[in-house]
Amino acid sequence: MRSRISEKSLEMNVNENIVVAIRRWGGVFSRAFIYGFTLRAEARHGFDSSINLPGTASFLFALQYKKPISKSGNIYRFLINSDKRRQQHILLWISSLRYRNVWYAFPLIIDSLELSRSSPNFLQRTCFVRVQDFPPHTFDRNKHLVEIDTNRFIGRVFSSEEEKLPIYTGENFLKTIKELIPIYVGEIERLSWDYVYEKMRAIGVKEEVLEEMRREEERQYHRFTSGFFSM
Repeated sequence: MRSRISEKSLEMNVNENIVVAIRRWGGVFSRAFIYGFTLRAEARHGFDSSINLPGTASFLFALQYKKPISKSGNIYRFLINSDKRRQQHILLWISSLRYRNVWYAFPLIIDSLELSRSSPNFLQRTCFVRVQDFPPHTFDRNKHLVEIDTNRFIGRVFSSEEEKLPIYTGENFLKTIKELIPIYVGEIERLSWDYVYEKMRAIGVKEEVLEEMRREEERQYHRFTSGFFSM
């Protein structure tokens, strides 16, 4: 019997595959663990979870999971920036300003039947996209549709225009992660809005989007940081 599944179900199963694979690398990686962010932390930074290393106050990468909203043949569709305030995509980009290890995870699993058929190799049914690889026009307060074609292994994002996305298989994602230097929490600096705006202007984010962000920041008396958690 088919039934809808929660995003949390996908996150838990894929993360288990990831951390088991990383532990096989040995050394400090053999004790890697999953860190789940609180709803408050997710609202602040955009993350669902990360893979961390013990005794070092460091993490390898952070993830934001998205479950498919629909499927047509071999094409799975996802929505990004669909949170209540429609700023999650921008938050993720801000958090990746200093580091490139912030990713979207797109499990290609639409229902409970596909979930059971994928077990135990959920990572093989998951694609990853680096947040910084999204085109500049997607960093706004609008929803954006992501499509992944499992036949041709092509990712696309649709909004005001269509663009291809560089997507990683689970295997290629792990190869990329293995080459990253673990990020230490103490090294993560507070980011001022001036710094954020200049970076967003540099990649071509529209001025009206920046002005809307500034007005929202003034209402909230809030400064974004790229910090994650303290240990």
